[in-house]
Amino acid sequence: MSEARCSTALRFAINLGNPVLAFISPSGEPEGISVALARRIAQALGAEAQFTTYPTAGAVVAAAQAGEWDIAFLARDPERAQTLRFT
Repeated sequence: MSEARCSTALRFAINLGNPVLAFISPSGEPEGISVALARRIAQALGAEAQFTTYPTAGAVVAAAQAGEWDIAFLARDPERAQTLRFT
């Protein structure tokens, strides 16, 4: 069975509010487990990973309402679930 591939970019929101998940490296690029997961997802789909960083989870949620990203990694929260779908 062949995998579906896309030839576009996936926009990932990177929440810098939790340094266990993501942080800015000395080179100025986002790094951490969220970034590594995003790269793997994009690679599996044949897409380019594009990153936008946000200082807090609240800023990520606000950016979702503006359509600024496609995928984010956030802790499940009942208030956020009013805006986002969690998997």
